[in-house]
Amino acid sequence: MHSATHRPPSQSPARTRTRAIRRRVVVPTVLAASVGLGLGHWPCIALAQATQPAEQRFDFDIPAQPLGQALAALSRQTGLQVFAPGDLVAGKSAPAVTGRLGAQAALDRLLAGSGLTASLTGQVAQLQVAPAASATTLPEIQVRASAERPPGELPAPFAGGQVARGGRVGLLGDLDFLDTPFSTINFTADFIENQQARTLADVITKSPSVRQVRGANQLYEAFTVRGFPLFGNEAGFNGLFGVVPIGSVATETIERVELFQGPSAFLNGIAPFGSIGGGINLTPKRAADTPLTRLSGDFSNESVLGAHVDVGRRFGEENAFGARVNLVKRRGDTAIDRQRDDTDLASLGLDFRADRFRLSLDIAYQNRQLDGTQGSLELADDFQPPSPPGGTSNWSQSWEKQTTKDTYGALRGEVDLDANTSAYLSIGGRESTYGELRSYNILENKEGDFLDEPYYGFEKSRTLSG
Repeated sequence: MHSATHRPPSQSPARTRTRAIRRRVVVPTVLAASVGLGLGHWPCIALAQATQPAEQRFDFDIPAQPLGQALAALSRQTGLQVFAPGDLVAGKSAPAVTGRLGAQAALDRLLAGSGLTASLTGQVAQLQVAPAASATTLPEIQVRASAERPPGELPAPFAGGQVARGGRVGLLGDLDFLDTPFSTINFTADFIENQQARTLADVITKSPSVRQVRGANQLYEAFTVRGFPLFGNEAGFNGLFGVVPIGSVATETIERVELFQGPSAFLNGIAPFGSIGGGINLTPKRAADTPLTRLSGDFSNESVLGAHVDVGRRFGEENAFGARVNLVKRRGDTAIDRQRDDTDLASLGLDFRADRFRLSLDIAYQNRQLDGTQGSLELADDFQPPSPPGGTSNWSQSWEKQTTKDTYGALRGEVDLDANTSAYLSIGGRESTYGELRSYNILENKEGDFLDEPYYGFEKSRTLSG
């Protein structure tokens, strides 16, 4: 819109006055009538010969009304000549304009929101459709939504990936943590890797409700959950008790460690040794749609070296068949004097998935031997103990050791009956051997004299769970 100095009026005052009166009375009425009657294709003209400079301000009080009538009111008050086809203003409304404004500013307000613009030359304004606004690139907006989780898939990880949004809640199935009326923590494989966790104890003791009862210098792991005892071999394996190794559970084959804090017998059944303070369920690794081949090494303690191979593939139409293989070998001396930790692990996880049916089979072998294992330390009668030794000291004999060998597995089938109900059948078992050559240690005096009572123990067991 441009504003220019208008041409001076005629030098004949009488003629000018007569034309101005005629136009101010007759022509605006024609504009209002044309717009009101909808004479779409006839030009409607509001003409007024200005007698004041364009910069002059006026006191406006134009109410909200049809646009044609509002333009006529503006023309009568300012003398501005407005040209517009009737179909251009038909059906459009103008907002109220009040206050002391110039003619141009008042016209702009009347046209606000109409999609029209005024081209102003002198005291003549030509209305036209406003040109399309130039394209504006808005900043990127990311919308994230959670799709319904397909049956058989684990709940998605929470922000950060260290814990999951949910897990298995016994007979209630897999639930989101917001839908679970119990206290649960579901640690992911990323958490296990980032914590460099080697056994189950390295994982669940990160919960403030869990304490480790036995030290890391023994094969048997035991905990308290909210003050109640829970043994490591009471953990469920994909929902089955009595399947995991009897001593300690290596984490390289585990996708999720689901910790249930509180009484859980109603949801999971009674644990093998009657634990009532909590429960643990281990979810084995499965092959993902993306092929995986990973070789990693580790170094810990004084000189414990290890290697881990993790391979996953899926085959067939829509990747229906999957296989996941994990191999671990670890050897070396621990930070405790005369103590050595050797571990061998091999596992195979197979699964098949269809629209409403899933089948899985897991087989694993774990062999772990701990030389120089430490037992409990007893004090002789009426004896005050000296200051405790350093953490690296080992009061056991070099020939003391513990060995466990476990072969275990589970077969599970699931079928979806409808959108909210599924049925499953699972069976698993374990064959274990445990041997130990150890001694009872009795500290007799402040000089550090021990009385050792050696003993040998051997155990072989088979379990069947379903």
